[in-house]
Amino acid sequence: MKKILSLIIILLFVTYAQGQDKANEYYEAGYFREASIVFEKEINRGKGNKDPLKLKLADCYFQMKEIDESIDIYQNLYQNGNKDSITLIRLVELNRALCKYDEAEKYYTVYKEEFASTSEEKHRDFSEKQINFPRENNKKDQGIELVELKLPQVIKGMGYTLLKNGDIIAGIYKENKEKKTTFTTLGKFSVASNFQNVEEYQLNKKLPFFTAYPSYSKATNTLYFTANISKKRMSFKGNENVLQIHAINTKSKDNEPELLSFNSPQYNFTHPTISEDGKKLYFVSDRPEGYGGYDIYYVEKTDNGWSEIKNCGANVNTQFDELTPFLTGDSLFFSSYGHQNYGGSDIFLSIHNNGEFSTAHNLGLPVNSCKDDFSFHFNAENGEAMLTSNRKNSTIDDIYIISFPLSPNKVTDQKTGNPLADVSVLFNNQEALNTDENGEWMQRIPLGRPATIKFDNPYYETKIVEYDNVSEKDIEEIQNIALAPVMISGKTKDDITGNPLQDVTVSLYERIGNDWVLVEEVKTDKDGNWEFHIRKDKEYKVELSKESYLTASEIIPSHDDKNSSKQREEALKRLNPFSMKYEAKKDLVIQIDNIYFDLNSSYIQKDSYQVVEKLKGFLEDNPDIKIELSAHTDCNGKKDYNLWLSNRRAERTKEYLVKQGIAPGRIVAKGYGQQRMIVTDCELQKKDDSEAQKNRRVEVKIL
Repeated sequence: MKKILSLIIILLFVTYAQGQDKANEYYEAGYFREASIVFEKEINRGKGNKDPLKLKLADCYFQMKEIDESIDIYQNLYQNGNKDSITLIRLVELNRALCKYDEAEKYYTVYKEEFASTSEEKHRDFSEKQINFPRENNKKDQGIELVELKLPQVIKGMGYTLLKNGDIIAGIYKENKEKKTTFTTLGKFSVASNFQNVEEYQLNKKLPFFTAYPSYSKATNTLYFTANISKKRMSFKGNENVLQIHAINTKSKDNEPELLSFNSPQYNFTHPTISEDGKKLYFVSDRPEGYGGYDIYYVEKTDNGWSEIKNCGANVNTQFDELTPFLTGDSLFFSSYGHQNYGGSDIFLSIHNNGEFSTAHNLGLPVNSCKDDFSFHFNAENGEAMLTSNRKNSTIDDIYIISFPLSPNKVTDQKTGNPLADVSVLFNNQEALNTDENGEWMQRIPLGRPATIKFDNPYYETKIVEYDNVSEKDIEEIQNIALAPVMISGKTKDDITGNPLQDVTVSLYERIGNDWVLVEEVKTDKDGNWEFHIRKDKEYKVELSKESYLTASEIIPSHDDKNSSKQREEALKRLNPFSMKYEAKKDLVIQIDNIYFDLNSSYIQKDSYQVVEKLKGFLEDNPDIKIELSAHTDCNGKKDYNLWLSNRRAERTKEYLVKQGIAPGRIVAKGYGQQRMIVTDCELQKKDDSEAQKNRRVEVKIL
């Protein structure tokens, strides 16, 4: 009887030991579901210290994202005095994954007290920043909308990609009823069925039980995906359970899946994403050259295959896992457990520029949550994104469509700063939009993508902005576009004195058919300036008129008429400035205040010759007129002297004109001294020479 009892005990012990060995074997191979089942049985029937088994069971639940089950075991271990570093760190992680940041801080405080001065602190690099990040970045962008996309046969997120026709290829679960097993393969969801009809994507070669994480290149019609290279589902004993990246040409009927050359069977290569031109492939791998866990790498297509593998660097990778990269332009989106996040894995963005990746930027709430968020896929054509997350149920991965807010973009007048309505905005040759009364227009401008935007309005210069890869700085520029108004402007001056002419009537006429139709009239300012805001597609005529002056006009060819650009430039040049000539009529008096004489002298200063030359031109243009040329002084000095001096100056001016060919009989020279002062207050003239200057003048009167 004793022998029988001993034999039973021995058999029980052997069975118990074998159970633990089997569980550990599953556990080490990463088959956490199978390991958890055995660990549970061994804990329930075994005796002695169960903590090592409970720690592994809790970790199995943790790895399977069964958060409630995992945290229950860890809390029980903690309450029973087990405060090892792994238990404490797991309680921090699990409470963060439940958005319980105060609880996470409590366990982290204990962790610091227990392990801050020991080498075990290096086990997990948690810090106050990682604890506080969710608290300090808790503002939710209310403009971002997430709508769940139900895809049949998708339980766990295994990646997705878009085909040219809008269909989706994704990793799906299938069941083998004969073998009573499930496996993952690729399925195609038709856009016509709103992605509710799915059929298995047929490959020309039977691949092992795991096929997922597709990425499609529209440029090369190539589908990249992950497949397990083992032939058995449970192949961990031979270390053959390894993920590798394959490719297939979707347009070739004979082409079979190709195992890409850069793979290495000793390590996992998975989560491929191909660039838009099909020349650069990103993926994740646990190869030992990285920063820890899974890192993101890339290879480039060469004439001989693929380049050497390059790590994306410390701005992207951490000592934890970086997964599910997605590339659009130079923008690399990826999920990470290592960068500051809200709890689980979050979506980050890093821009590749000049060979370097920028610091990873967390996309914030509500794109991210305190659970696992991954497989971010941006569709530049509609400005939406796809996202996988277990935020509703930690054991089930749901797919969401993300609609980002349409930020108002504004167009203003470069000169006035006022908003511009009815500006045509053409984005990447799509259907044109028009700005509203506030100068605003709405269009998603995807980051990391090329963009060409044309802004057009008949009254403004056309503006085209082009970007190879739109950055956040470029978005700021696009949101604040200023257009230069199409203007014609000029300046008027007196033909003889050269002084600016104020209050000249400037009339703008537009050609309509064979007629000139008045559009607008303005007066020149004190500096003789005028301007009109015009249409660039119309021909105009500018007419200048003022009493005592000859009316003049210029035709301005259309701004858009490239064949007449030279004529347009010449016409505008003539208007800048335009010299208004006098109308020679009886009793017209021309005041000339800028013929200067030497002090107490009748000799004309050289600087004034050009004014006298203009007077000569006026007389030559009007050969039939006679003039009185009179000189005037201020009240400084004696009256008799001023009268004599003014006579001498009038005669000297006449002599100059006669020498230049004007008949002496056409000019009557006369000095008036201070008899006809414009400013009569002598005390004011003594105090303010500018007032006295108004009296020191030459006048021409047509007789």
